[in-house]
Amino acid sequence: MDAVNAFATALRALADQVFLDLGNQPSPFVPPILRQADVILVVVEPEVMCVELSVHLLERMQKGGILTDRIVISNPHGSLQLSRAEVETALQVPMIAAIPYQLDEFSAASKRRAPLVLQQAQSVA
Repeated sequence: MDAVNAFATALRALADQVFLDLGNQPSPFVPPILRQADVILVVVEPEVMCVELSVHLLERMQKGGILTDRIVISNPHGSLQLSRAEVETALQVPMIAAIPYQLDEFSAASKRRAPLVLQQAQSVA
């Protein structure tokens, strides 16, 4: 685990913001990386199986001392999918955002080998 901690520390030195997609499979390397994160986003598709697996993930994270209060719904577009309220109730955490279903836009960006969003406007508080 020392190597994982060193890896996470090295990542922090590379940039102001580092985004990692840690996948959906359990791994002994994920908890040490998550413990060093400033922000953790859990992305959930609003399908019954995905939500059930997310409940177990959040329970494992909590037992491991890793807390998250940031849940994002991905691809909320099908009529057979759960509503935002149903997902929030099942996970017992409010959703902070929804990633819209934009198949054509994502496909075009992938073919161009360019990100869909190149920049975001900076807001002044």
